[in-house]
Amino acid sequence: IYQDEDGVVTFHFPTEVAANKSLATRAATREKVFRYRVELRPVVGGAPQQGVTRGIIGKLATKLLKVVVGKITDYGAQHAAFGLVWAWEKNWRSFEGFHGGKSEDLLADRPVAFTDWKSLDKQRSLLFIHGTTSSTSGAFIKLSNFADVAAKLYATYGGRVIGFNHHTLTKTVVENVVDFYAQLAQFPGIYEFDVVTHSRGGLVARALKELTQAEVGSLAGSGWRVPTGVTVNIRRVVFVATPNNGTDLADPNNIPTKLDRLATIVSLLPDSGTTIALGAVFSWAGTVAQGLFKGLPGLRDQCPGSNLLRALNAPATTGVNPSLDYFALQSNYTPSGGLAKAILNAGVDRLFGEKQNDLIVPTLGVSEIDASMLDENRVKYFGQKGRDNVPHTDFFSRSETWNHILAHMP
Repeated sequence: IYQDEDGVVTFHFPTEVAANKSLATRAATREKVFRYRVELRPVVGGAPQQGVTRGIIGKLATKLLKVVVGKITDYGAQHAAFGLVWAWEKNWRSFEGFHGGKSEDLLADRPVAFTDWKSLDKQRSLLFIHGTTSSTSGAFIKLSNFADVAAKLYATYGGRVIGFNHHTLTKTVVENVVDFYAQLAQFPGIYEFDVVTHSRGGLVARALKELTQAEVGSLAGSGWRVPTGVTVNIRRVVFVATPNNGTDLADPNNIPTKLDRLATIVSLLPDSGTTIALGAVFSWAGTVAQGLFKGLPGLRDQCPGSNLLRALNAPATTGVNPSLDYFALQSNYTPSGGLAKAILNAGVDRLFGEKQNDLIVPTLGVSEIDASMLDENRVKYFGQKGRDNVPHTDFFSRSETWNHILAHMP
């Protein structure tokens, strides 16, 4: 893996040296000798840029990293990837379940389980659901910069504001739904939620609202039933950068041939849950090519045409009316400044089939639900370069995002 001073990252795979040749290294005594060809590119874009990726793979600021990957089977790759990600989620996303109360509790790095369920029974409440690899704090921490917005939200819902932390890579969306209900089973009641979501969290909200008990059971591969005494009504949902029709980044057919462009995305994104997730994927480059994405059920759900997306975008059988209940925020992000970002923009657009995108999710795929577009007055669109250029991970730092939420909740 090579990163030049302009921030452009490329992967270089070995080629076998001809049988009648050898290299003057200890590798020459082996049955097969491989050569790596790396073009050392000069600085073109001006001041050196450093990658900011952290988390599992550490900083990707070293010019050259030597990576040795043994060949493993597709089956082995899937299970190896699952095990590594499972360990990461178990350690860094150990808290699963509901938490909330005051805003400082909602956004705490170390959340405390929510227990005051009687206050929510038969009352309309506000629920936050985060996206891939993130947490309530990681996804929505920028709410702390908008004290007036937080005050209005808490006043609107009488202080009934909670978050739902869940594993997003090693569990499917329907497994998140099953976990959601399992916690409520301890506190039977009638619960009614408006929901603010980010990215994959919108698919969890849709599954809670749209899928029948039988559909959840079928997708979960079990005879799951709604716990006795528990009723959940999902009312209004705000989708912020949700892949309602999937994202090409989760298509395993795209990954092996797009590593260079995807790695450059990682090096340029701000430190975030999404950055960590993608960084982890790219650090296992050989494993990716062997089927890493197939081993992560939480990513499979976001692949265009997945079983989950087909179920969600089929004609609704639960009386859901997107034109009444759904709102969206979407962005067409255009990187600017420097050679690396120009290459990034071109590469990402090709990856998305020339469709507009926010680096992670196709722009129009956020507001297209059940094969029709939400009315434009329900959608906030970021896309004017130089004025409201917003990438996937930065929606909640913008006042326009919170104003759109306030205007439609409840």
